[in-house]
Amino acid sequence: MKELKFLYESTLKKQVEESVIETREEQGQKIEIKRTVKKSKPIKIAVLKPDRKLFKAAEMFYAKTLSEYLKAGLLPYSLVAKRYANDGGPLTEREKSRLKELRDEARQLEKDFFAAVGDDKTQKDTKNDLLVKINSINAEVSTIQNAYSDIFDSTAEMKSRNDTIEWWSLFLIYCDEDGSGYKSVFTEGTYDERITSLEDYEDKAVPFYIEMIKRLSYLISFWFTARDTVTQIDFSTMEKLYVDTMSDYKVEEAGEDLKVNEVTPTAVPVPSPVILPVTVGSEPTPTPVSVPVPVMEA
Repeated sequence: MKELKFLYESTLKKQVEESVIETREEQGQKIEIKRTVKKSKPIKIAVLKPDRKLFKAAEMFYAKTLSEYLKAGLLPYSLVAKRYANDGGPLTEREKSRLKELRDEARQLEKDFFAAVGDDKTQKDTKNDLLVKINSINAEVSTIQNAYSDIFDSTAEMKSRNDTIEWWSLFLIYCDEDGSGYKSVFTEGTYDERITSLEDYEDKAVPFYIEMIKRLSYLISFWFTARDTVTQIDFSTMEKLYVDTMSDYKVEEAGEDLKVNEVTPTAVPVPSPVILPVTVGSEPTPTPVSVPVPVMEA
């Protein structure tokens, strides 16, 4: 069997129940008391490193999905952008000028982010600061473009892109829940079979699985955008950013009134980056922090 390789490995705490036997002495006799306690158990989770065969399958999926959307009547991104350009667009000259400034600033921050190498604390802090600045820029861009972003979200390319990120998530999310080795979180098989497996997780709404899918899908979306430029530090930084700004998942430690916060089940999230200068990607709820991505020119 081919050895599995991973782009990134991490852990996620899961609430588990364990039987504990306590021995007490009462009236000169030893008695055993068995009770069930809740504990947090770290579970290994990972993003699979795709091989050449999987890359080809993803390319075929994107091409097929794009073709289906075009046949269904969805307009291509280029045509929508051209129509807006010819009509002058819905933005004022001041807004257009501000978007250009934000585009230039975002491009430079993205270059700085991927140019920062090393695993020392200074580099990690630098990358965190850059992500905060990029997030601030994306928030302002979203505010300006909200009036017409839905139009671009419905283009054939954007729909196909989001579907492809979902495809990657279904094939790359792995977990070692019982210590016997990593296994695919979703049913081994076709895309449709894995979608059915995802829907099963959503129906059961177990907080641990919902959080795992959301977290690793977010990292996969980041990897999908940047590809070969992503390092282990980048993955770690993005995971911390996700936990700090997007996740409400919590597992109480032993000895407390144990409770796992409920998480509303959702489809595999696609934290789409802001695409400058003329459109912004679709955003799931809650709105994710966008990641540094190559700027798409109009």
